[in-house]
Amino acid sequence: MRSPTGSLTAAIAGRVAGVVATQRGGGPGADGAALFIRGIGTFASSPQAPLLVVDGVPDRNINNIDPEDIESFTVLKDATATAVYGTRGANGVILINTKSGKIGKPTINAEYNHGITKFTELPDFVDGPSFMRLYNEGLQMRGRTPFYSEDIIGKHESGIDPDLYPNVDWYDVLFNKFANNDRLTLNVNGGSESATYYLSAGYYGETGLFKTENIDSYNSQLKLNRFNFTSNLNLKITQKTKLDFGLNGYITDYNRPAYGVNEIFGLATATAPHTIPAQYSNGQWPQIKGTLQSPYMALTQSGVTNQASNTIRSNLRLTQNLDVLLDGLSATTMFAYDINNNSNLTRSRTLQTYFATGRDAEGNLITEISSPGSDQLAFGLTRFGDKRLYAEAAVNYSQKFGEHDVSGLLLFNQSDYRDATSRVDSYKAAIPYRQRNYVGRATYGYSAKYFAEANFSYSGSDNFVKTERYGFFPSFGAGWIVSREKFFEPLADIVSQFKLRYSYGLSGNAAVSDPNLRFLYLTTIGDSGGYTFGAPGSQQSFTGYNESRIGGDVRWETSYRQNLGVELKFLNNDLGLIVELFQEKREGILLPNYVIPYISGFTIGNIPYNNVGITNNKGIDVTLDYNKNWNKTDFFSFKGTFNYNKNRAVFDGLPEWRYPYLNRIGQAISQRFGYISQGF
Repeated sequence: MRSPTGSLTAAIAGRVAGVVATQRGGGPGADGAALFIRGIGTFASSPQAPLLVVDGVPDRNINNIDPEDIESFTVLKDATATAVYGTRGANGVILINTKSGKIGKPTINAEYNHGITKFTELPDFVDGPSFMRLYNEGLQMRGRTPFYSEDIIGKHESGIDPDLYPNVDWYDVLFNKFANNDRLTLNVNGGSESATYYLSAGYYGETGLFKTENIDSYNSQLKLNRFNFTSNLNLKITQKTKLDFGLNGYITDYNRPAYGVNEIFGLATATAPHTIPAQYSNGQWPQIKGTLQSPYMALTQSGVTNQASNTIRSNLRLTQNLDVLLDGLSATTMFAYDINNNSNLTRSRTLQTYFATGRDAEGNLITEISSPGSDQLAFGLTRFGDKRLYAEAAVNYSQKFGEHDVSGLLLFNQSDYRDATSRVDSYKAAIPYRQRNYVGRATYGYSAKYFAEANFSYSGSDNFVKTERYGFFPSFGAGWIVSREKFFEPLADIVSQFKLRYSYGLSGNAAVSDPNLRFLYLTTIGDSGGYTFGAPGSQQSFTGYNESRIGGDVRWETSYRQNLGVELKFLNNDLGLIVELFQEKREGILLPNYVIPYISGFTIGNIPYNNVGITNNKGIDVTLDYNKNWNKTDFFSFKGTFNYNKNRAVFDGLPEWRYPYLNRIGQAISQRFGYISQGF
């Protein structure tokens, strides 16, 4: 997977049908995309993204993986495909496997890439005089007196005195036209029959588009440096015992202005072009008293924030062939341990600012202090981290009896995630997050034409009371390769493959819209701030407590999913077409039950969560793939994808709206409501 971006989620967009990537930022270290598989099917915001699995271990961030280390990339979308991952697969699964060594002499590969970046699009703002004339026009249309005289507007337009009559293009002041990124990778792989290895080291560096100044005390350049490493070792201990060990991770160093990247964008957008210059000619920094400061001052003079992070991931898998007990039987077990550490060091300051009111007889600028400040850098340091343990054990069986192919799987896995430094100021954040799954799968194939599959997942979460902690979620699927039938032979020269497949299944979800909410079945007590009793004039106040949230009767959110797929190949398998129709209904989505009236004593602050939400989601995925090879070196390849889905809120836990046109029921999930202003 080759891409000029440092974020793997941004590189995924457009490569697989059904996967949508939404990128809301493009700066170094902030260009990751939100991924959705077949759209959004639930009200809960935190679990809309798919489960990410790296080297068999779920819940691993993929953004900082070096694309050069990726061996395979797979997207699982229907209920039977995601069944192995239990309730965590309700929103789809993305599988990534890193490279392993190949038998042979050591092979060394080195690669360097250099990229140039620029803004995709920026808003085109009017200049200062145009702004002032439009402002006057707005006043006049309301019967009011113009605020700016033509004489003043002319001075801004002429540039006669940029200190007193500025006309600033803030985006031009703040941003460079282009920035750069560099990627360097070095890997080596090889091995023998008994052991293979893959070792990789990589560097990715990117600078942002912000301009900088030479300041002795700090460097606030927007820049990301990332160092990756991957080590995969595969050992054949005996003829029937295999050990796989993987160790990978990354170190990142992210540097930015202390004021904040998004805040600088907001300040540049909010500051009108005619109010203040970027900096006064006498070296003082401008600010209108009580309002916005110079965006250029915020960019270059606010100080620096440096964010350092490191991640180490390890996984150890043991696979044992059990043919001695039964042909086709094997067992595998895996343990994984991931740890993340982050530290943020900020050295910030707020300089004294001024506002120019005119010039004296000698032409010197007259200024008054807008806001007192200091050139001393303050110091701030925060640290946080987390760790995750994952373990699984499985028994596999696969065998062929004449025309019959059978296989089976029994799998157990569990995960333990801990916020090691309690980043969220809550005792609940320090309690481990735990999940456990029991999974079964059975498959059957006949004559390489007919296929059937059945799965179940029995999953548990610590989010529910013991009697509701586990949920049972079955699924089944069937497939038929029509092109292998006798009656299809006359069409074989036109359609080389024709396959039909269908699946239906249930999946669960335990997450809610607020990821900090846990143990929703418990009633929590909070400090009310006090109560007042007694008649007026003789009242007494007492410190007290109240029920800050009422525990609810909660259980799993359930997704009912079905998928119909058609696979076609033409032109001797050079041209492939895959069309998939899908439909999903979710019931029991965990939401605050606002239908309960206030007269009951419940309020917006303590109303319980219940399984009340219902949604529908349906759509189509299409993949068109053409590959033509003329010889070993000459080829042509083309791939196109098309996705369409439409979701609908059936019930969102809210009471009926006062007017029908305000009703959210029947509309898209999270649709915005309000007046539409075109051309504003």
